[in-house]
Amino acid sequence: MTALLETEQVEYNYPDGNSGLRGINFSLLAGRKIAVVGANGAGKSTLFLHLNGLLKPRRGVVRFRGKPIDYSRRGLRELRSHVGLVFQDPDAQLFSASVEQDISFGPLNMGLPEAEVRRRVNAAMAATGITELRHRPVHALSYGQKKRVCIAGVAAMRPQVIILDEPLAWLDPAGAKSILDLLEQLNQEGTTIVMSLHQMDIVARWSDEVVLLDQGQRLFQGAPRELFARQDLLTQAGLELPWPMALYQALAERSILPPPNELKGAELPMDQESLLPLIEQAWLSHKESK
Repeated sequence: MTALLETEQVEYNYPDGNSGLRGINFSLLAGRKIAVVGANGAGKSTLFLHLNGLLKPRRGVVRFRGKPIDYSRRGLRELRSHVGLVFQDPDAQLFSASVEQDISFGPLNMGLPEAEVRRRVNAAMAATGITELRHRPVHALSYGQKKRVCIAGVAAMRPQVIILDEPLAWLDPAGAKSILDLLEQLNQEGTTIVMSLHQMDIVARWSDEVVLLDQGQRLFQGAPRELFARQDLLTQAGLELPWPMALYQALAERSILPPPNELKGAELPMDQESLLPLIEQAWLSHKESK
C-alpha cells in the first residue's frame, strides 16, 4: 500500500549548523491517527515543516502520494491544499482582522468560487464550534478559541492530512478534550490526523500509531502498546508510561493486582477503562476472602 506521506533518509541542518533531522524515515497511511512523541528538541516540529514543504531537506526526499514534493510555488500550493499544518502558537498563524476573514484566506487562495468559499467557511466554523465568533477580531479571542480558528482555517481547505504541532499545549482539561473531540470527528469524516503530544495517556487512548523521535532520528514507529512495552526506548527518549500502566505496575509490585503473567490473556491496561476492572476484581476477591 502506497503511503500518503513519507520521508526517506531526510536530513536537515539549522542555519547555525546544528542537526535537526538525521536520516528520518517516516511513512503515513491514509485515515490514521498518528501521535509523534519525543522530548523537546527531538525534531517533531522540524519534521512537520518538511511534510508541509515549509522546509526543504538538505538530503533525502519527502513524498506525497508516492511522488517527490515539487518545491515550485505552484507545487507547494497544490501540496498545501492536501496537507494542512496547524502551528503550536496560534498567533503565528492568525493574521486577518476577523475570524471569518482568517478562515476564508486558504480557500480564496485556492481560487475557489465565492459561493464555495462561503460554504466551506460556514462548514468549518460549524465543525469547530466557532460560528458565533464569525465577526470577532482574532486578537480578542481566548487561546483555545484561537486554536479552533487555526484548525478551522486548515479544515476549510479540505486537506487529506491535518498536521498539528502540540495542539493541546497550554489548554486546560476541558479545552484539551474539546480539541480531541474535534479531531476525532474530523478523522471519522476521513481526514488523516498527525499531531505531536507529550501526554502519554492521551497517546495510549487516542492514537492508532505512534512515532518516537530522539535527537532528530526515528527510534520507533508502530502501535502504542508496542512502544510502551519498550522501557529501553522510553528511558532513552525521557518519556514515561501512561499513568494507568504505571499505576498497574506499582500495584502489581505490591501484590495488590495480579502480575502480567497472571492476567489470563488480558493485555496490560493502557487506559482507565481497562485498569478499573482489574482493581474491581481484586477488591471483590479481597472481600470474598474475608
